[in-house]
Amino acid sequence: MFQTVLQLLFRAARPLLFLMDAERAHHLVAWLLNQMGRLRALAGRGSRSAEPQIHLSGVAVRNQVGLAAGFVKDPAYRYVPVALDFGFAEIGTLTRLAQPGNPRPRIFRLKADEALINRMGFNNPGYHRALRTLSDGAPLPVAINLGKNKRSPAAGLADELAEGMMLFSGVADWFVINLSSPNTPGLRDLLEPRGLDRILRRLRSVRELSARMHERPLAPLWLKLHPDLPDPLRQELLAWLPEADLDGVVVSNTTVARDGLRASRSEIERIGSGGLSGRPLAQRRQELLLQVREAIGPRRTLIAVGGILDSNEARRCRDAGADALELYTGIIYRGPMLVREAAAVFRQS
Repeated sequence: MFQTVLQLLFRAARPLLFLMDAERAHHLVAWLLNQMGRLRALAGRGSRSAEPQIHLSGVAVRNQVGLAAGFVKDPAYRYVPVALDFGFAEIGTLTRLAQPGNPRPRIFRLKADEALINRMGFNNPGYHRALRTLSDGAPLPVAINLGKNKRSPAAGLADELAEGMMLFSGVADWFVINLSSPNTPGLRDLLEPRGLDRILRRLRSVRELSARMHERPLAPLWLKLHPDLPDPLRQELLAWLPEADLDGVVVSNTTVARDGLRASRSEIERIGSGGLSGRPLAQRRQELLLQVREAIGPRRTLIAVGGILDSNEARRCRDAGADALELYTGIIYRGPMLVREAAAVFRQS
């Protein structure tokens, strides 16, 4: 009943929200959903207290649909996914130091394509403030998404990620390493097997230490990939993944490609750089999803994200081997009922 009412409110409000600047509309909606989610959590609805049905990398979740990274960049909004009946959520991307991100405007709607272009640039409160906010826990299972500060040297990346993992080890159910955003200069260049091995060796020791400190199992670690991987790098990564010290893979981040869009060339040029999400991302996501599942085999967790705007796309992800999926742009264009529709697809499997 609650989700039906929320969907009706969404349909009534969307035309007005789409007249607003995209980022201002996002903050308004996130604030409202956070208040609703907080009330639902107090009532014991849509929270960890709900009966978990399945496990992702050993963590119990109530359904296989999560809120993708980027929607909740600040843990202060951690109740948003409770309002929308998500089973889990990613928080972040978080970096060691707080940073404002790129100049505004930095989110743009492509309505004809049911897509977004964003160049946010990892705006976030930084590790320590985020941890203070999360000190009383999260209302549902969360993956802490860790990335790199814009001005941090690449040589210090392993230490930067290790610090975040140590700090959040008491509150994170999973960790996601995000080196695949197109909006931090040089970040995608770090997504190569040799460098990743060095990072994962460093993170292994931190995970083992934090597990002993908190007397809990080793925190599962996922790696997020992007769909613009060129050959032969894509083949190198696919060959490397089976032996990598990872519990799962998230496919995929946004794309910098602009082909096949309904939006005019002049509109695309006016918007400029950024990562494209939404319906045009679906085929690129699907190709990489199939390749990654074949590479990692059936046992490790595979999360699908990108271009999921209806139950048909959710079904394609499931049939390609995804254990769960995450939504962001689909919620903006289709509303809260998309969560329920996508969750129903996985219940049918």
